[in-house]
Amino acid sequence: MEENKSLHPCFNKDSVGKVARIHLPLIKNCNIQCNYCNRNYSCPNENRPGVTSQLITPNDVYSLLKENLELYPSLKIVGIAGPGETFAEPEIVYQSLKIVRNHFPDMKLCLSTNGLAVIDNIDLIKELNIDYITVTVNTLNPVTASKIYHTDIETLLNKQQNGLKELVKADITTKVNSVVIPEINMEDVIDVARFAGKIGIFAQNLISFYPVKGSLFENLREPSKEEMEKLRFECSGYIKQITHCKRCRSDVVGNLSDDKKISFNKC
Repeated sequence: MEENKSLHPCFNKDSVGKVARIHLPLIKNCNIQCNYCNRNYSCPNENRPGVTSQLITPNDVYSLLKENLELYPSLKIVGIAGPGETFAEPEIVYQSLKIVRNHFPDMKLCLSTNGLAVIDNIDLIKELNIDYITVTVNTLNPVTASKIYHTDIETLLNKQQNGLKELVKADITTKVNSVVIPEINMEDVIDVARFAGKIGIFAQNLISFYPVKGSLFENLREPSKEEMEKLRFECSGYIKQITHCKRCRSDVVGNLSDDKKISFNKC
């Protein structure tokens, strides 16, 4: 467990230039709509979550990993981070990561999720022996959540919180991402930090909101550097803070300090 915590560059700044990771862009669909999100499946230019230059299938996983291991000898982390919601298509997650487990047993596995279906897929998570999970939790407050999400708010918040508790119980290194949206949830992320720290989550990553064209929040402002620093300081009283996030694409490979987009030549 301690080795796991120190290995993943998104969880430990000291690993940034030493350990490479790859995001497999396998998931198209989502199970909720976030007002700050606009997914793109054929985007070569934007550098943000929710975009990839193309989608792949489980049949592509073996050849893609084999090729990239030759290109990046320090590759140790295989993740699924979209561009849709990981657990909107759990069968694809299972098929793909079984291939990784069977053919590349030394790889550490990582998933990113909005948390709605973690509790429903906890057996899958345990069976695949997932090493790292990141859950995006932007608020614990139903009123605030209703401004951010289009879904059953009570169900989402309950499942997010219960899912986090189950991940801690399963001894999975878990990070909470919180998107800081000015005038929407800036105070709420402190409550998220307090809750996450109390139940034993490893760390919180405060992500500065980025206005995405085509999203409902495209005209909102980004938080200032000073606002982010103040929030990180307040949240650090409750839980370890991640400060080196790169807002990675869903098809990224390499060291966190030198991101590349995956070459899909053999897919």
